[in-house]
This record gives sequence, C-alpha cells and structure tokens, in this order.
Amino acid sequence: MAVSSELESRLSEALKDGELLTDPAARQLYAQDVYTRTAPAAMVARASSLAELQSCMALLHAAKVPCVAHGGGLSYTGGLVPVRDYLAFDFPTAETTLDAMSDIARAGIASECFGFDPFLQRQRIKRHSMSDDVKALAGVMQASGSLLAAVKDGARLTLAGRRYLRDVDFSVQIIVEDRIEAGAAARAETAREIAAAHGGREIENSIPKITRAHPFGPVNSMLGPEGERWLPVHGLFPHSRIARAYAASEAIFRAHRKRSEALGVATGYLFATISTHACVLEPVFFWPDECLDIHQDAIDDAHLARLPRHAANPEARAQVHLLRQLLIECYSELGAAHLQIGRSYRYREALKAGPARLIDALKAAVDSEQRMNPGSLGLPAGR
Repeated sequence: MAVSSELESRLSEALKDGELLTDPAARQLYAQDVYTRTAPAAMVARASSLAELQSCMALLHAAKVPCVAHGGGLSYTGGLVPVRDYLAFDFPTAETTLDAMSDIARAGIASECFGFDPFLQRQRIKRHSMSDDVKALAGVMQASGSLLAAVKDGARLTLAGRRYLRDVDFSVQIIVEDRIEAGAAARAETAREIAAAHGGREIENSIPKITRAHPFGPVNSMLGPEGERWLPVHGLFPHSRIARAYAASEAIFRAHRKRSEALGVATGYLFATISTHACVLEPVFFWPDECLDIHQDAIDDAHLARLPRHAANPEARAQVHLLRQLLIECYSELGAAHLQIGRSYRYREALKAGPARLIDALKAAVDSEQRMNPGSLGLPAGR
C-alpha cells in the first residue's frame, strides 16, 4: 500500500533511536518468511522502544495504513507478510469508469487503482507477444507466495491469455492489501460492491497481477506496437473535476478528429487514482513518425528490430503538438496539478503575484544570469 511522504516523515520523527527502512532490499526482505514471499512492503519501521512502537502504531492507525508485526522472520506460515488481492472490472462508459474509480479511492480500500480505455487495451493486445506472456507468467508465479497459489495463478493466466480484453470496454484494475486475509477480502468485497453499483462487470485479474509482479519493466512501450511515436499528456484533478476534465478532452479531440484521422493520429486514455484525494487523466497520442536517437538508445535492440519504421511526418507531429497544447491550456484552466513540469506545463504564469515574486527573487539570487536550465518552469530563459 502506498504511503504519503508526510506519513513517512512523521514516522521518521517518531523513530528517534530506531530506523525507518525504505530501500528496495529491506522492503523485499521484510515481506517474506522461510516459505512465503510477496511483493515488497511499503516501508519497514524498526522501533527501539515500546514508546516508539506505540507512536508508530498511532500514526499508522490514524492514517488507516495496514501494518504487519515482524519478529525474527523465521516463520513459515505466512503470518508476517502482507496479504493482497487483485480485481479487474469492465465498465460500459468512461463516465461510469471514473465515477467508480473515484468512489473506490474515496473509500480508501485500494493500494492501486488504474484503468484503460478501449484503444489502449487494443494497443496492449497488439504490443505483447507470447514470449512476453511467458515472462509475465513466471513473474506472477514467483510473486504468488506459495507453490499452490503459484500453480493456481499460472493456470488462470494461461487460460485467460489476452483474448478476454477484446470484449472489454473500459477496464479498471485494482490491488487491495491488508495485514490479514480477512481484511484484504473485506476490501475486495467493498470494491466489488462499488463497481457493481456503477454497472461494472468483474473480469479476469491478469493485468493487476502482472503489474505487481513486474512493476518496472523495459521501456519498450516508448514506441507503439506498429512503431508509432508515443506521447502522453496528463493532469491531476480532484474527484469533483475529473468528469469535467474528461469531457473537455473529448471535446478537443472531437473538434479536430477529421484532420487527426487523416494524418493517422490516434488517442487513448490512462486513468488512475492517487490515494483518496485525486484522479489522474492521461491522454496518450500515437502517430506515424520517425523514431529519435533516444528510442534507439533506450529500447531493447531485439524489440526495436521487430518494429516497422516510419518516415519523418512533420504534419502529424504538428497536429499532435496542437492537440497537446490545447489540452495543457484546458487542464491549467481547470486547476490541474502535474507530476512533472519542465517546459511543458504552466508554472510561473499560473502563480499568484506573491509566490511569483518569491520565485523570481530566488532565481535572481542563485542564478542571476539565468544559465541553469534556462526557460524551464516558465522562468526567464537567460540573457
């Protein structure tokens, strides 16, 4: 289960003589016993006294974060590792999808919740080969925790394959976790109730299992399954604005659809939730165009060799740039936040007068000639 940076900071303060471990090796080590291994813990708190332990438990309880008491770690019954469950649902429309995701996020029952529109699902089906499926199967079986669970998970994924996505409209993938099996089951049941209330149909849970087993795969998806260029744009919105943001995005695409289709520019959506308070809306562009040096450097050679190559396509690229800028302006007007800013999203121009003067003064004090990353964040580009 993801935890906030604020909670992490407060736990660190509570552990004056103890320690808070967040490195990948410790998180994986403390998520296993002699027989069972699950996905890594979110963090590991090692208290040095009863008082520190009480303070940590109070913070975790207030934040509604499940925790597992860990002793020597030499058990073989699975009692000290977190329990997870995986669910997936099909929804008829984007609106019902976003409503369900918002309700699931507000309920605080999911550690991860994300979804795809039909176009991105079709891209996924085209992108992954049988060898990819075999690698994913091995990862899921390894993360299943026990031999019996591994066999069951392997059999289900093998039977389901990727064919089930062909009959799915908008899919939502959910991962729930708790310190005990009954707790995880209760969270999963609540997710099912919310999904059903919004017209959701439960489907095979292959994607969330694969995502958890392989959280950091290769970056081969930097190009589409037909060698197309790929580009996302995103915004973080409160639940009260996510439906409006999606409708506004669709209006922009609809107004430019004729030219986009003529140039081969296609779009899809990724949806996700952040804790209990926000939703991510990420339109994704695919279009035929030449690949760049960064694609040659980052993508696996064997994968790149299988992809078709496209000639430079400045017209389609200009269309993508236009649509991207319209979306950025729209999202800024709706008050979106962003996970990155760079030179794309509005920062300096979106600030009120007081904060803007503070940032300008800070920039002038530490980089008076504007030579450090000139133009980034909308700050002066240099002399």
